[in-house]
Formats: sequence, C-alpha cells, structure tokens
Amino acid sequence: MKRIGKPAVIAACFSFAFIACFAQSFGFWGDERKSGQVESYDVAPAGDLLLVPVVLGEKRYNFVVDTGASVCVFDTALQHQLVKQPDRVPINGDGEYQVFLAPNARFGSTGEEISGNCLALDLSRIREHSGYNVRGIAGMSVLGNHVIEVNFDAGKLSLRNEPSPSAGKEFRLYYNEQNLPMIEAEVIEGEPEGWILDTGRIGSSLTIRERLFEELVEKKRLRIIKTHASSAGVVAETPIRGGRLDSFRFGKFEHERVSVSEGKVNLIGLAYLSRYIVTLDFRKGRLYLKPGRRFEEPDRFGACGAWCKRVKGKTTFLAPSRGSSAEAAGLQEGDELLRIDGRSAASMSLMEINSIFKMEGRLVQIEVLGPDGGRKVEIQVSGPDDQAAEERK
Repeated sequence: MKRIGKPAVIAACFSFAFIACFAQSFGFWGDERKSGQVESYDVAPAGDLLLVPVVLGEKRYNFVVDTGASVCVFDTALQHQLVKQPDRVPINGDGEYQVFLAPNARFGSTGEEISGNCLALDLSRIREHSGYNVRGIAGMSVLGNHVIEVNFDAGKLSLRNEPSPSAGKEFRLYYNEQNLPMIEAEVIEGEPEGWILDTGRIGSSLTIRERLFEELVEKKRLRIIKTHASSAGVVAETPIRGGRLDSFRFGKFEHERVSVSEGKVNLIGLAYLSRYIVTLDFRKGRLYLKPGRRFEEPDRFGACGAWCKRVKGKTTFLAPSRGSSAEAAGLQEGDELLRIDGRSAASMSLMEINSIFKMEGRLVQIEVLGPDGGRKVEIQVSGPDDQAAEERK
C-alpha cells in the first residue's frame, strides 16, 4: 500500500497505491467516462495534499485527489453510510478488505455520483501526518471521468471539459493493469521506464523501484543521504531509503539534484508535479505540462531529525532521529510545538513546518511545551555533507 510519512530526513511520503490492487477484476473502473462540468476548487500550493469536497448524505468531507489510487476510499467513520458487498479484496498481502458501494456519495460540486466499488479504511494516520481533516480518497474510478487542471501557482484545481489551449507541452498517457496513469521516461539512457503519476504522494519528488534504485547507486547517479526509519502506512509500516538523484529528464524538461525515495514501483509525486501547471486529460490519454513559478526551485535535503504531526489542532513532535540535532536539543516525542521562527504553529500547515526543518544551514528557533513546561529551543539544520560526516563518526 502506499505510505504515509513518519519522521524522516528527506521527506514524509503519503501514498495509497495499495488501492489499485484487484481494481480491474472487481469493476472499480467505470464503463462510462462522462465529461465533467467546469468546476474550480482552492487547493494547497507547493506540493501539499490536494483536497476536494465529496458530499455523502447531506455533509461535505475532504477527499484527497489521488491518481495513484484505482478506487475511492472512505474513512471507517463513514462506513455506516456505505452498502456492504459480498466481495473482499487482498491488499499487498496484508489481509483481505471488505468491498462497499457508496450510493449517496457525490463528487465535488458537479453532483457526479461515485459509482462502482470502494473501500473503507482507517485514515487517521493521514489526518495526523498531513494536518488535514481527510475523510476519504478520490481515486481514478471517479477522477478518470474528467480533464483535471492543477495550477499550483494559483492554488486552484479545476475540472474542465477540454484542456486549455495554453496547457503546455503535450505527452502521451497510458494506463497500467490497475488503470493508473503512467508516462514513460528514461533515468538511464536507452532504458525507458514506466512512471505512475501519483497526486496522492507528497514528500520526495520521485519514488524509484528497488532494483533501479540500487543500479543508480552503483552508477554513482544516486547518493543515499539517509535511511528513513520507516514509513507509517495506513495498512503497514515499511522501511524506506531516501537520496538525491543527479538529474531527471522528461521530454524537454530536466531537473537536477532531485529528491527520491525507494519503493516497489516508479512514481512521480506532487513535489515534482508542483513545479508545473499540470493538466491531465484522462479521457484522451494526455498529460500537459507548463513550467510554473517553482520550476527551478531546488529540492531540499537538509535534516535536523525533527518531524511533526497534528491531532485535533495540536501540533506535536514525533520521536527525533537518533544522533540528530533535534535529539541533542532535548526535543522529546509528544512535545507540543507552539511557535517556529516567531510564527504560531497553529497558523501554518504541517508541510510548511516540516519544510523549515529541511532548510539546509538554517538555525530554527522554536517554542515548545513539554511535561516540565514551556521552553525555547534552537535546532541547527545540517546539509547532506554534514550528515555523511556525522554518520562516519
């Protein structure tokens, strides 16, 4: 299954690809692809989770827009409003999960019915590690009916009838057996690889399949910066590694010093996609990319061992990494973050906060509340070279 991030030096990774399992055999992909009306939603910029409303009954809930998921998923708290089906599906060898229908669910403001089978899973970890009140995942069973434009510069997600005439460079999309959208790109010259476009993954720009990851390390194209302790998933926790790829080229677009993590399949996540204005025409199998304001913004590789989660509006630290500056500063798991560099933590998204802890060379000043009361702490964010030197000691 796709992962949700835990304290990690490179990035926290949210993803839900497990939902693709057995999607086709159970008819998760709708037979009809209707043209959606033009609708627009405010979304977070700079690679944070994309959220749109889904109406269930008479209430609206935040759903993650996840092109890396074949089906829609509802939080278990909403399960009583779903209709249980006789089928169960295995997910990544981690047991079987009940299949449901959601006859009273409508996508966005279009009123489009969410038809076909769906799943019900505990999404509390996504809420904790994103800071958003996420109650579901909108997968390709509903997204595949639309032309979707994401303007990260403007913070807008639009459902369109047709791509804009100025949508940008056109690329062909194809679909894997789970009906997830993919593109083809070469990391090693002459060896094209398939890459899933995954708008449900935040953190590193790319996820690279294990064997290719090792090959790139051997070729000295990829430098392992840190081994993540684990990635806390909705279904399971899996150790992952992170690093810096020397360059990644897609069509005429190329980026250097790209943040990557190791995984089971190749994925392109929001940290990469948010460099562009992105249009996904699922009906005609086309991707359009137009460079945005973040096109030349470098990925961040700083580390201090600090990472936060948020529960019911309270921002607290996870356990600091061993030997990190956060640990040396006395941060403990459960300490509440009150202010960071003079700003109230409550006024900032978790992505904003955690990105500050990755700003290489920065001395971060924070105010925390622990068992012994409030205190001020300074944490030095180190760069990759400092991290490597520290590990050799």
